[in-house]
Amino acid sequence: MNTRQLHSIIVKPIGSFCNLRCEYCFYLDKHNLYDGQPSTHKMSDATLEKMIQGMFTCSDFPTFTW
Repeated sequence: MNTRQLHSIIVKPIGSFCNLRCEYCFYLDKHNLYDGQPSTHKMSDATLEKMIQGMFTCSDFPTFTW
């Protein structure tokens, strides 16, 4: 019997650097609070890959929300 449980993870956008520009977002006016360029506040591809692999390690059917 498989005892592995379903797991989920939510990944939050990068605040004011998010490209969706939702009208209700309270991060949009916070851009000046961050130092650096948007690319310095993004998850690296290596980190993303490690996170995804880790979720499949602990669940047969992981749920990701972006």
